[in-house]
Amino acid sequence: MNLIKTFSLIVSCLLLMTACSNDDSPVINSELKSEFVNPMSHIGNIHNQALDAISSDCVTLDSICSFTYAYIEDRFSGVTTPIPQMNEFSNKSLSIAKKIGIECYYSYNTRGKSESETADSIFQEIPPQCKPFIDEMMDVINSNEIDSVEIAHKFEEINIAINNSQNLSDDDKNGLWTCSAIAFSSYMYNLPSISTRAVTAEGVVKADLAGAVGGFLCWKFWGKTAAGLMFGPQGAVIAATKEIVRSAVVSSAINVVSGGFL
Repeated sequence: MNLIKTFSLIVSCLLLMTACSNDDSPVINSELKSEFVNPMSHIGNIHNQALDAISSDCVTLDSICSFTYAYIEDRFSGVTTPIPQMNEFSNKSLSIAKKIGIECYYSYNTRGKSESETADSIFQEIPPQCKPFIDEMMDVINSNEIDSVEIAHKFEEINIAINNSQNLSDDDKNGLWTCSAIAFSSYMYNLPSISTRAVTAEGVVKADLAGAVGGFLCWKFWGKTAAGLMFGPQGAVIAATKEIVRSAVVSSAINVVSGGFL
């Protein structure tokens, strides 16, 4: 009798296992699937939309800074930039971004490599706790990868590392996530041209990231204290984000207003 009961129990277990194996519900391996989403990912879309607006409105090189300033200000209408302190800071940041864009544009079109002395000098000023993450972003760009899934995976890894870092302040994390979102969105924006080898990722995306980093550092060194006193912590984050995306747009948009390779 005990043998029959044992046999029946084994059969029941096998039937249960078979029923479970036919379950169509997805099985998610938490170790393989990340739930983290870059909280600044939407900034990349604003960056790309600004480039489209510059192209469709036939913005000139002389008016690129004023157009970009107004466009981004409108997209972040919840925070009005104070005058004159922040306007002076923004003008300085945009002038640097424009110089980076022009240097990268002419370097790429004359020597086939996107280089900028201004960008190089700015990269030397990146705080040590932030530099490894910017370097990782630049490595992705320099890889000239054309697989969109692989590109997304690499940026996701960077964003998770930023999130998990114990050495970064909240301001650092928000700034780095914004730079990452812009670099990723610019890469995707230009991927059709990169995939056909018409241009390189380094040639068209580096200026975006360099401009974003320039905006981030200008904010960190010059604008943070004034805006923090005027807006409080959350308002200061939004004000910083505006400056970063503005600078990235201006650096990148030199290709558009110059009739370049975008």
